[in-house]
Amino acid sequence: MGRLISYNPRNAFTVPGIFKKRCPMKIKAICLIVFLALIGCDRGLVDNHGTIKTDRSLLEDYMVTAIAFAPDGTAWIGTFFQGIILVDGNQATVYNSSNSSLPDSVWIKDIQVSPTGEVWFGGNGLFKYVGDDFEQFDSSDPNLPAGRINGIEITSDGTVWIASSTHDRGGIIQLSSDAMNTYTEENSDLPSHYINAITLDRNENLWIAFSSSGETAYLAEIADNSWTTYGEDDLGFKPYWIREIRTDNQDQVWGIIDYSLSSAFYDARPVLFRFNRDTSQTYTLPESEKGPGLAHALMVDTYDRIWVGTSRSVHLFSDGNWTGSIEIPGESSLYAIEQRNENETWIGTTRGILVVKSDP
Repeated sequence: MGRLISYNPRNAFTVPGIFKKRCPMKIKAICLIVFLALIGCDRGLVDNHGTIKTDRSLLEDYMVTAIAFAPDGTAWIGTFFQGIILVDGNQATVYNSSNSSLPDSVWIKDIQVSPTGEVWFGGNGLFKYVGDDFEQFDSSDPNLPAGRINGIEITSDGTVWIASSTHDRGGIIQLSSDAMNTYTEENSDLPSHYINAITLDRNENLWIAFSSSGETAYLAEIADNSWTTYGEDDLGFKPYWIREIRTDNQDQVWGIIDYSLSSAFYDARPVLFRFNRDTSQTYTLPESEKGPGLAHALMVDTYDRIWVGTSRSVHLFSDGNWTGSIEIPGESSLYAIEQRNENETWIGTTRGILVVKSDP
C-alpha cells in the first residue's frame, strides 16, 4: 500500500539460511552518482480534491518499474536491468553489479520498507537491503516457492508476506523474526499457485489476487489464519485477469483487470472494480481513453482517490466518477504509481519518473 512506517535500523532481523549472498557496501565512494534533472511542467487538472499538476521529471534515462518511500522522504527505485536506485534530495545513487552483489539482469516489480528499516525488493529475484548490505534470496532452498516475485507486503510487527509464482510453481511465503511458513496448493487452502498480487488492509489482513487459468481470476483473504476465497459468484462478475489490488480507508478492495492476454485489447469490458466482501462494482475507462485499454498500475491515495495507470495515461476516480486524467509525455509507458506524501505522487515510466503535485 506504499505506507509510511517508522524507521529503526538497529532492530533488523534475518531468518537463518534464506539469504546467502552478502556484499558490504563499504565501497560507496565508487557508486554511480546521478544528479536528477528537474523539469517544470504546468499541465494540470482539477478534481474533487483541488488541482493536480505535473511538477518535474526525474531519472529520464531509466525504465522505472517500482517505487517505495522511507519515512524521511528518500526513495528506493526499481528498474528493468538498470540496477536499484536510492534517491535522496536531488542526488541518486545507482547500485548495480559494479558496486554490489546485484546481478546485471535484475529487474524489480515491488519494493517495501519494513518497520525496522530493511528494504525488500522483488521481481526476477528477492533481495533485501539492511544497513549497508544487500542480501540475495537463495532460490535453491526447496522450502520456498520458485519463480517471479509478484508482490511484497510487511505488517506493523515486521512480518513479511511474499508472493511468488511461475508457470508450474508458486505460493505465499510468511517470514517473521523466528519462523517461516510457506503456503502452496499442496499444504494450504490456496487454490492456485499463480498469484498476481497481494495487499494488506487496515486490519493487516492479507488479500491475494490469483488465477486458476488464463480466463478465470479470484480473490482470497487471510485473516487470523483463516482463508476465504471469493470467486465469480461472490464478486458478481468474472474477472479476466487481476493485475493489481489495493485497499482503501474503508477496507474495500480495488483492483484493475488486464486484458493483455486477450485477443481483443480494447472494448467495453471493465478495467476497475471495487469489492467489499458483500458486493462489487465494475467500471469501464472514461470515453477519453483511446487505444488499447491495458491496465498497468493502481494506487489508492490518502483521500481514497483511485489512480489507474494505462498505457499512456493515469485516470483518477473518486466518489463513483472519473474526475480527470494525466497524460504521460512522449512515447513512454507507465509501470508504477506511489504516493510520497499527501500532496505528491511519483509515476514510474519507461523514461523515468513523473512527479505530480496535488493541492487539495
